[in-house]
Amino acid sequence: MIQALKGVRHLKSSAMKQAVSELSVPVPWGELRGKVWGPDHGRPVLCVHGWADNCGTFNTLIPLLPKECRYVAVDLAGHGRSSHRPPGVFYSFPAYVADVRRVVDGLQWTKFSIIGHSMGGNVATLFSALFPEMVDTLILLDAYGFMPTDLKEISKVMRQGMDEMIQFEKKTEENKRVYTYERAVERLLAANPTLSEQSAHILLERGLVQVEGGTLLSFLLLSVWNSLTLLPLIC
Repeated sequence: MIQALKGVRHLKSSAMKQAVSELSVPVPWGELRGKVWGPDHGRPVLCVHGWADNCGTFNTLIPLLPKECRYVAVDLAGHGRSSHRPPGVFYSFPAYVADVRRVVDGLQWTKFSIIGHSMGGNVATLFSALFPEMVDTLILLDAYGFMPTDLKEISKVMRQGMDEMIQFEKKTEENKRVYTYERAVERLLAANPTLSEQSAHILLERGLVQVEGGTLLSFLLLSVWNSLTLLPLIC
């Protein structure tokens, strides 16, 4: 059924094994990509990854889950193989929730389960609160939840987020540096010391773009994430 859906493309990939396929959902600024496991008519389950992550985070988990389900793991905007948002646009929780809504609309899912990891758990929780009639089960992995901000600190947090976003935008060219694959692995492990080398290779499968002379890091490494994602929730 899903292969016939208008606006949703399944793409073959040599890196995928067995019944795993690529998903592409068109959005106004490009496309949201992801991976699909399981039978066409299986129970629908959406998997949402964490910060500085991509849908590859579910590569080793989904093969251990019930085989009768249809698992769709999505790369959120700016992560993995999904398009980045237009320059100057904030990456926020409401925007990520809208990404989820766009994906399930493209899939024509009206009732499904969600597995959310870390930041993806917060996105899944907010989606479930806004669209409770669409979610039959919510599963959270390593999701701490939204941390409340003292009312006296809101103006400080908003200002910090805006200032850091502007500083990040000024570093755009610096963040486009080309790396060898080995150097990209080193940089990812240095930025995320809790990652295993195997995990780094899994994430970089979708986190790199091949360019002349090497590879380009395509995923977000925003140190300002905590400030930026709070802005739409406290305005």
